Amino acid sequence: DLEQACADLLALPQSADVRLSFEQSRLLILCGKSRLEMPAEDGDRFPGMPASPLADPVKLDSALFSDMLGKVLHAASGESGRAMSTVIHLRLEAHGRLTMEATDSRRAARVSRLTEAASPMDVLLPKELAIELQSIIASEGAESIELAMDRDTLRASIGQSALYGSSVSLSFPDMMKVIPPKRPIVATVPRSDLAAAGKRLWLMLENSVGGKTPRMPLVWLRLDGMLLSIEARHDSLGSASEDIPAVVEGGQMEIILNWQSVEQAFSAMDGEEVRLEIAHEHRP
Repeated sequence: DLEQACADLLALPQSADVRLSFEQSRLLILCGKSRLEMPAEDGDRFPGMPASPLADPVKLDSALFSDMLGKVLHAASGESGRAMSTVIHLRLEAHGRLTMEATDSRRAARVSRLTEAASPMDVLLPKELAIELQSIIASEGAESIELAMDRDTLRASIGQSALYGSSVSLSFPDMMKVIPPKRPIVATVPRSDLAAAGKRLWLMLENSVGGKTPRMPLVWLRLDGMLLSIEARHDSLGSASEDIPAVVEGGQMEIILNWQSVEQAFSAMDGEEVRLEIAHEHRP
């Protein structure tokens, strides 16, 4: 099939010359002692690429762009369903502040950075398109990415590559309106300590369902005095817990969390400390 033929093509020796010939809907590829033949179509039948957008492109640092995507992608759903839960909201303000945010209705992620760009842009990127952009940035090694819009078509230029995709025509909700403004209970914890404790507890969570990671690996989180306690429970194996020194303000609290979602958020962070802000136990 075509997938196997492409894999065979990529496996050809890189140092040898490649000769191509096309005749009667067959493509012949010769490379050293290798010969590969596959069905093909005339190039004139390939649809034309979209015309270049009229708007001036926005130039951004590619490493910064990819890093910001990595901090919010985990919060976008990979399942088809509500369209809003499968997109990344990208907003560039006139003074250069770039904001990316995503939510799958159960969790949300938001990151904001100052850039040297001066042209405003507001677009919703499908998660698949965002992942492709990350992949191209990594493979091209280019210093910058240029984005341009024409109605609902986005063009991303990275090095020698250009990617065209359709943006989503929806209105992204204001995430700050769904976050309780008052969060009286605050705990500040070293991120490395929290991540290490989570990895140790994950050993028990992995065994919760026949050695497979459960769909919703739950942990109990308690704030008490100067400690943050995390506990994982198993019906057969018992329980495991970790106590982490923390600066806790506002009183005691116990909540249950989906640890997989929390761990993904911690992995995307790059600061030395994690600040947990909790409104109340019924809506943490």
